[in-house]
Amino acid sequence: MHKCSNCGISAKTKKKLKEHELLCKLEMKSIVVENIEPTNRQMWVLIQKLAKQNEILIKKVEELERVVHKDIKKINITEWLNKNIQVTITYSEWLNELNITQEHLHQIFNENWEKFIEDFLKLECSNKSIPLKCFHHKKNCIYIYDKKWKKATEKDLVKIFNKFQNKILKESIKWEQELSHDQKFGSGSMSFLRKNDKILVSNTKLKEKYQKIIKLHIIKNIKEELDSNFKYQLTI
Repeated sequence: MHKCSNCGISAKTKKKLKEHELLCKLEMKSIVVENIEPTNRQMWVLIQKLAKQNEILIKKVEELERVVHKDIKKINITEWLNKNIQVTITYSEWLNELNITQEHLHQIFNENWEKFIEDFLKLECSNKSIPLKCFHHKKNCIYIYDKKWKKATEKDLVKIFNKFQNKILKESIKWEQELSHDQKFGSGSMSFLRKNDKILVSNTKLKEKYQKIIKLHIIKNIKEELDSNFKYQLTI
């Protein structure tokens, strides 16, 4: 009997021992593969062993795929929201209660609509009770709560800019009432007209631009993950 110098296992012949020692050394990582010059017989044994290991790995991967597929849950977002997320204010109420002040009006005067939208929504979206939701897994989808959760349409989202503009115009009327006749019609009239021109958005393309900016900042500020403890496929 011939014994393996690595593990002590016995082999009946030197030929069998060499075949075993080659595999044994590979498994024990005690040799550098590049320095091995196996015989044809040893190569055949190695190939057979690798083929067997590959077959085992394929079976394990297939089993894991079956387990993962089994654990995947199909989730309808609106159903999930209606079941799990409660808010105290509806989308319509939220729009009506947006607190736009003289400070916001002057921000548009001194900067622009884009900066106002960015700053206002960043602060507004920090309120956890806001009736808006957005998830990483459904890009560009915003969900709103109006007595029940639903996927927001473009028509729903247009209401945000319309409400912004209406409230800004109301603030501008208050501001205008404080101005003197000279500020409105005299030497200060050019400044007065420029400021009014800034807050009035009648150009359709410009309106669409601001509506896209609103959607972008809402998604940026409220986007979140669903429960990470399970796998899921999302539907509307």
